[in-house]
Amino acid sequence: MYISIYIPKSNEVKNPATYVLNGITRILDMKDGAQVQTQKPGDTMMDANDLVFNGRIFIYDENETEPSVLEQIASQAKENGHDVRFRTKHYAKERSK
Repeated sequence: MYISIYIPKSNEVKNPATYVLNGITRILDMKDGAQVQTQKPGDTMMDANDLVFNGRIFIYDENETEPSVLEQIASQAKENGHDVRFRTKHYAKERSK
């Protein structure tokens, strides 16, 4: 299981991705006690509590953040066992070429 987070443009918070990553444990804990189950045709029933977080976090961020700051945030997250992938406006522009 991985996490995808969307951060809309905001002038109120500098580097909002930092705040999101500081709260990642609370986000992961949201599944505790949740009664979420799914089943695709031909598969067995799967419960949300059986999903294992693999550490990957995709952050779709509409804010303009210096690449060096994003690298620093990703490096700090890596120390906590997280593999952060930023999806910025620049990333979208380059992907669409």
